[in-house]
Amino acid sequence: MANWVTVLALAGVTALAWSGPAQADTRGVRVDGKLPADYVAAQTGKSWAVVIGIDEYEHVRPLKYAVADAKAVAKTLRQRGFQVRELYDKQATHRNILGELGDKLVERVGESDRVLIFFSGHGETRQPKGGKEMGFLLPVGAEANALAETAIPMSVIRDLADSLPSKHVLFLVDVCYGGIAGMQFKNVLKYDEAYLREITRERGRQLITAGGPKQEALEGPEWGHSVFTYYLLEGLNKGLADLDGDGIIPASELHTYLNRRVFDAAQLKGHRQRPEMWALAAEKGEFVFFTTTRPLPSPPPHAGEGRVGDGGGVPSQDVAALKKRLEDLESKLARPEAPKPMEEARARPSQPSSLVPSRRAEIEQILQQALQAAAATTDAKEKAWALGNIGGAQAKMGDKQAAAHTFLLALQTAAGISDASQKDFALAEIAHSQALAGEFMGARQTVATILDAKEKDWALKMIVSRQAEADVAGAQQTAAAIQDAGERTSALTSIAMGQAKAGTVVSALQSTASIPGSFSVNKVQALASIAQAQAKAGEKKAAVETLEQALQIVTTISGAKEKSWALANVGEAQAKAGDTEAAAHTFLEALQTAATISNEADKDFALAEIAQAQARAGEFMRARQTAATIQVVYEKGWALGKIGLAQEKAGDRSGAASTFQQAVQMAATSGKASDKARILALIAIDWAEAEEFTAAEGKSAKTAK
Repeated sequence: MANWVTVLALAGVTALAWSGPAQADTRGVRVDGKLPADYVAAQTGKSWAVVIGIDEYEHVRPLKYAVADAKAVAKTLRQRGFQVRELYDKQATHRNILGELGDKLVERVGESDRVLIFFSGHGETRQPKGGKEMGFLLPVGAEANALAETAIPMSVIRDLADSLPSKHVLFLVDVCYGGIAGMQFKNVLKYDEAYLREITRERGRQLITAGGPKQEALEGPEWGHSVFTYYLLEGLNKGLADLDGDGIIPASELHTYLNRRVFDAAQLKGHRQRPEMWALAAEKGEFVFFTTTRPLPSPPPHAGEGRVGDGGGVPSQDVAALKKRLEDLESKLARPEAPKPMEEARARPSQPSSLVPSRRAEIEQILQQALQAAAATTDAKEKAWALGNIGGAQAKMGDKQAAAHTFLLALQTAAGISDASQKDFALAEIAHSQALAGEFMGARQTVATILDAKEKDWALKMIVSRQAEADVAGAQQTAAAIQDAGERTSALTSIAMGQAKAGTVVSALQSTASIPGSFSVNKVQALASIAQAQAKAGEKKAAVETLEQALQIVTTISGAKEKSWALANVGEAQAKAGDTEAAAHTFLEALQTAATISNEADKDFALAEIAQAQARAGEFMRARQTAATIQVVYEKGWALGKIGLAQEKAGDRSGAASTFQQAVQMAATSGKASDKARILALIAIDWAEAEEFTAAEGKSAKTAK
């Protein structure tokens, strides 16, 4: 921990590096007719733990949060039915640590039991001249110049793990290690029935460290713990480490979660720290946590239970052998907890893709609820659609690994749809979500699997709409594959808008001129974007002329839905060109036009587009008032997400947070699980994009200074 950089050298024993499985959907998996959590619980014996934390070292620099880390972990484990032995500061001597891990545990544990050892303190590395690196854990009396005599070699820890009769052993070591010569585990393709049987049947010896080679394990007041323990506790206590929402957290899944969270948080400090995972034996069993406090068999209390040296200690409460099984996981997932209020961000990320821990945790809670809602969705088409949205949100957060996994789940779900038209619909929506996340190549690959020409063209159009914002040339290539004239025109409109955003007004005008006259709304959208670009470049007269041209086209539009949408685009452009009076008039006309729409779904669509345009024009109060009139929950959630994004981009962070929270609360009212999942995912996408924008602005300002 802290400035003590250590390596895990297992004294001539080759360790196996573990990269963690590429997870897949286990929510529909049954093992012997049981859900994963129920099956694993039935195979798990008693739970034991030894928790060690040392702040007050006798001969090396003290730490501030190691004991707090250990006590918090001990509390969490007790809540999960573990029999916990604790060693703090002066209690954590060389003799006591080896006595707990060697003599006492060996006597107590059974063959079906599991053992967890948590150590928070200092570690050190020594490499004799011409010899191998040796890693050490430092007990309270360790001396830096006499490690062989006063510290505990990691080779001894490995031997102790081997000697335990328990089925599964997991070391959580809040110290950084590295330099292990090992063979990396191959990724497991999915947590299917066979895999769940394997990890529960076979023995397993695993170790997760706080960091890798030559890395410092951070601790600080912003966490009240080390960063590793902070996210360990969050992942277990809030269930955030259950990345696939199946009710269980294998050690490899916990590592995947910690790997991302710790790395991002450390990066905010200008530091590099990435947790690593190792298999200490060839067996493939895994230590498994549960997302709930699932009642497992509890060991009986023993004399002297509690902290060593406390004069007898405090016995733990007896827990019945196996209480009545928890309510079926899927029914629980259908009723996720309400989101907690967001904490104010403590620091601004150093990179656009790295979110502030408090905000990141808030967005992750939203995605956890989305995954739970997706788990409760029985219709395969709806489920695939929802998973696609969730994958897009994860990618927007910078969680490429989780996004790839979720997109894979979505594609696998779509592949199981028997009806060809529904399958193509689901695939088109997944491609759209991939494009929203900037995964254009993956989106094109998904489109290639679509058989229906109309769905294929729609998906390509949606890819172009996103791609044009960042890569106009790439968008033009994608658009060239579209066969339908209408969809191709929509794609051309997106390209014109992308060109305008990039400041290439001449090209944008040329593209707009190519839009057929019958596509009036498309022309208005493109012209409004061009007017904004002209105004931004200081060409106010040209912007006014472009907007007058757009308004002339609006008068030719007969459909109320289309006309209100076109007016909203013009109103936004007028506001950004500085003509707020004209903008107010145009927005009013848009709302009045929308009020005449008889079809409620079309009306809500138009109102959502107007609210988005008002927000981008800086009219946040009016935008929220417009959103309040929307009846359909999905459209309202979409609109609120766009308003929050616009507020964040305008620098109104507190207003954005309030809007996003309102959107999440509103999503909870959706009676349809798939709608709830998709709304929450779209809100997460917008919130992550907002944070990404703020981070980029902060970095740009810092560079300018």
